[in-house]
Amino acid sequence: MFGDGAGAAPGVSYVITVYNKAPYLPNVIDSLAAQEGDFEREFIFVDDGSSDDSAQVVTKATRGWQNVRVIAQENAGPALATNAGVAAASGDLIKLVDGDDVLAPYATRLLMDILECQGAVLAFGWLGYYDSPENITFAAPPDVSSNPGLVKVFADPLMAVIDQGFAGVSHMLCRRDAFCAAGGCDPGLFVQDHPLFLRLALRGGIAKLNHLLCLGPAGDPNRLTTNKVQVMHDTTLALARLLQQNPELPRRYHRAVTRTIADRANKWARRELGRVSPLDPCFLVNAMAKLPGLCLSPEFLGRRCRIFLENAQVRLVQDQSPSPG
Repeated sequence: MFGDGAGAAPGVSYVITVYNKAPYLPNVIDSLAAQEGDFEREFIFVDDGSSDDSAQVVTKATRGWQNVRVIAQENAGPALATNAGVAAASGDLIKLVDGDDVLAPYATRLLMDILECQGAVLAFGWLGYYDSPENITFAAPPDVSSNPGLVKVFADPLMAVIDQGFAGVSHMLCRRDAFCAAGGCDPGLFVQDHPLFLRLALRGGIAKLNHLLCLGPAGDPNRLTTNKVQVMHDTTLALARLLQQNPELPRRYHRAVTRTIADRANKWARRELGRVSPLDPCFLVNAMAKLPGLCLSPEFLGRRCRIFLENAQVRLVQDQSPSPG
C-alpha cells in the first residue's frame, strides 16, 4: 500500500493497458479522474507497442496528476501488458481498465464496498457498449445496502467461471495479493480476461454486481472481442491449462472442463468450418464427453483447441514471463 494514512481505505492501482487507443483515451482518462471515493490511487498506463500517438495522448491528458506512470513495451498482448502493469503497482487493490473503456464515476467505490462486505478477492459488474461518445451515460448508482439482491456471491466460484464464461476486465476490481498469488494473467495466452477469472476463482470468493459499470466503443476495430477466433482459442485453451496447472482439482472440475472444451470444438467445426459429418473427430469427442463421469486428459483437451487454428489468424504466445509481484 502506498501512502501513510493510518486506517485509510486501501490504495487502488489503476492498470490501463493501451494499444492504438488514441481516439478513445481522453474519455477514458476523464472517467479515471472522475472516480468517486476517499482512497489513495495511482495510475499505471502500459503502452503495448502502439503505432499511433497513444503514449503522447496519455502524457498530455495526465499532465499535473500525481502517481502516474507510463510503461512502454514491445507489443506482447493484453495478458503480458497487464502483468507488467501490476508488477509496477503498489496498491492493495487492482482496478484493471482497457484503454478504450469508460468507467462509471461510482465503479471503483461500489466494487471496493462489495469486496469489503463480502470478503471476496474479486468483484465485478456489467460492461456494455456505446455507439458514439455523445451517448456515454450511466444510470444513478444502485443502493446495494437497501437492495442486497443486486450482489450475487458464488458458492463455487471456479465452477461459476467455467460454466458462465465470465470475461472482460474494466468492470472488475481484485485484491493485488490474490492476483499475484494466482500468477497474474496466464502468460502463455494472448487474452487476459477469462483466464484471469479462472485463476482468481482458485484464490477466494467472487461477487457479481448486477449493474452497469463501464462502457466501451462498439466500433473499435482494435478491440480484442472483434477477433472471435482469437478469443475462442484462448478462452478454451485456458480451461485445458487450468487442469494442467492444477492437477489436484476435484474431478467435478475436470468433468466440467471436458464437456465445455468438447462442445466448443464441435460447434466451431460445424458452424465455422462446415464439418458436419458424424464421423468427424470433433463430433465423436463431443459424444464421448457426454458419457457419465468421463474426464479427458488436459493434454488431449489442449489438442482439441487446435481446431480454432484452422484457416484463421491466431496469435500464439510463448510462456516465458515470470509471475508478477
